[in-house]
Amino acid sequence: MKTRFAALLLAVLLLCAGCVRTEAPVPQKTPASVPETAAAPARGDYIPATDAYTGMNDPDFWAALCAAPDETRMTAAEIAAFNAAVLADPETLCADLRAYPQTLSRAALEQIALTYGKWPDSGRYTGSALITQEQQRAIYQNINLGAAADSNPVRCAFAVRNAALRSWPSDLPVYESADDVEYDLARESTLRLWEPVLVLHASADGAWLLVQAYNYTGWVAADDLALTDRTQWEALQDRAFLVVRAARLALGDSVYTPALDGTVLTMGTRLPRADATAADNAGTANAWAVLLPLRAEDGTLTTAEARIPFGDDVSEGFPALTDRALLRQVFRLLGQRYGWGGMFGGWDCSSLCADAYAVFGVMLPRNSSRQVRTGVSTDLSAYSDADKLTFLGALRPGALLEIKGHMMFWLGVSDGRGYVIHSTHGFQPQGQPFTVANSVVVSSVDALRSNGKSILTNIRAAADVKNP
Repeated sequence: MKTRFAALLLAVLLLCAGCVRTEAPVPQKTPASVPETAAAPARGDYIPATDAYTGMNDPDFWAALCAAPDETRMTAAEIAAFNAAVLADPETLCADLRAYPQTLSRAALEQIALTYGKWPDSGRYTGSALITQEQQRAIYQNINLGAAADSNPVRCAFAVRNAALRSWPSDLPVYESADDVEYDLARESTLRLWEPVLVLHASADGAWLLVQAYNYTGWVAADDLALTDRTQWEALQDRAFLVVRAARLALGDSVYTPALDGTVLTMGTRLPRADATAADNAGTANAWAVLLPLRAEDGTLTTAEARIPFGDDVSEGFPALTDRALLRQVFRLLGQRYGWGGMFGGWDCSSLCADAYAVFGVMLPRNSSRQVRTGVSTDLSAYSDADKLTFLGALRPGALLEIKGHMMFWLGVSDGRGYVIHSTHGFQPQGQPFTVANSVVVSSVDALRSNGKSILTNIRAAADVKNP
């Protein structure tokens, strides 16, 4: 993958019907879940297109191969230590948002704003035509470096919807080839609804904001963010919360808050709990009450209460991280459409891994080359295929396997062959034609890459997601 933003006002907001509240954490309404054991599914029928078997599409197939599938892999304290290490390593390109400077010098801001260069490369396409100098100039001018002051305040905000994080303050798509419509190289990532960010700078036209998310820096449409003061920004992150486990969770239309209509929550989204006996004129004896973010006309944050039915696929706080729970989590993405940087509402290779772990509170970097630096990382580039498979066979599921430009989620070894789940354009099972997957699939590591070598041969490094 790729490498990569007033006391008076607060008083007014607190008087509004939709303002942020800071009640004490809400107690659980349902008993803690108990891990479900399951008999190992049969291996099933062979799938030529993926070089795997039907039974391998069931996470419990892989859980049955684990020595202790329901044993906690990392406690909450251990996960916090893992996250702290990720945020402290400058090579991960992650940032501890709460420890981030509250002002930036002109030089620091200019360096951040020009991380990707002054404008898109002249060899890139915007549809069927090469990008023009006029388009390049317009993008550079919109970066608005002339507005940088000697000292620039860093503001706090939340994403009010799932939002594209882009390389430049422009929605102009940038492709490698004239016929490409799937890889907008200016699309860096996607912010989840409620994701906290820091706003570093604004574009000349005011339509874009340069933000720092915990694992990336980029430009976001201003309408996708709501500004708030640091006190409320931190308080909302500290509230009791639900975390979305489903790939997508769509809310129904709201009678009283039409702005919530069409809201889609994606895997790993954290929803602050609300202390409410009803939301949208429906009771909460059979649902959780949560807060959803809204952007006021002046660009500041307000909230609305909403219901999440008990039957929806969410967890009260972070669930325990076990082999079985992690496998079941990543398999919720099986079959989802590939989406570079979140295009088409899909998942790319590294976001699949990051979102599966995010449900458990584990923070991973954005890109594959950075993810493989986390935890216990091992360089496998000099290993033979046999030695690689032996090494991988000793790892628990969920190890991150990196090949050039691609990240995979390790599942395990079955009948002497290794298997992964990954979001991929495609591969070539041995003896079969090339398969265009463009989705999340389970495949054998014996399948071939475009260079004619197997996935196993191409694996350069592995990261065991645990504390050293």
